[in-house]
Amino acid sequence: MERGKSWSSNEDIFLARSVVHVSHDHIVGVDQKSSKFYYRVLQQFQVFVPNSNRTSDTLCNRWKEIQSSCSKFAGHFAISLADPKSGQQEDYYIEEALEIYVKFEKSSFKFRQI
Repeated sequence: MERGKSWSSNEDIFLARSVVHVSHDHIVGVDQKSSKFYYRVLQQFQVFVPNSNRTSDTLCNRWKEIQSSCSKFAGHFAISLADPKSGQQEDYYIEEALEIYVKFEKSSFKFRQI
């Protein structure tokens, strides 16, 4: 199977916005199947990126990757915060969490902009 084109940072941001938009629809709520949810995410995504060739399946797969990576980062951030250093600001703990992420995940955290 041929690999699709790489995702841009803007596409990741628009995907996240689309997921949030669809997730907060009080009329539909949480009572919808995954396929219907991602079809609606695709519709919203196409508002932001009108000429996109992405499908609901590719959006679903990318969102799973984003969620997984962000969950791992959140865990590393929590570890960093658990050992407070006097006088340090939040940026210090973010940078420390990014270093921990690289150490354990063997890659850099790609979704900081989201």
